[in-house]
Amino acid sequence: MTRPTFLQFLLALFSLWAFSPAIAAANDLPDAPKPAAKADRGDWKFWTLVSVYAGVDLYDGITTRQAGSRGAVETSPLPRLLMGPRPSWSRMLPLGALEIAAAAKLGLIMRRSQSPVARKFWWVPQASLIASHFIYGTKNLSVCQPMGRCR
Repeated sequence: MTRPTFLQFLLALFSLWAFSPAIAAANDLPDAPKPAAKADRGDWKFWTLVSVYAGVDLYDGITTRQAGSRGAVETSPLPRLLMGPRPSWSRMLPLGALEIAAAAKLGLIMRRSQSPVARKFWWVPQASLIASHFIYGTKNLSVCQPMGRCR
């Protein structure tokens, strides 16, 4: 064996000895990724509630505009402060979207809470807002009759 060949042989032996843990670790491949878990079957309840809430909020906005076009003014203190006495779409839409998003986020927080009571009643804030917007939207219909007379 010539001297360069012998040195190459020693270098190869040293490399095997030095890097054998790294080679062994390279053979231990990680497990294949697990398939993504399917969406929770209960999510449809949440999204149905959010959709109904958005629809009822839109109903309240439409009836508010109809009542406003017939001469009615906003009398509730908080909406009057935020949207003025005669709410327009440019003021109602962003606030309505913010209200829907905040209620949805609160529902998700309650649904994922560690408190069993919060997990059980996650739907109550959205359901109460749905009921209140439906009541106020129906009230808007009765405030101004189609003849244009406002009470």
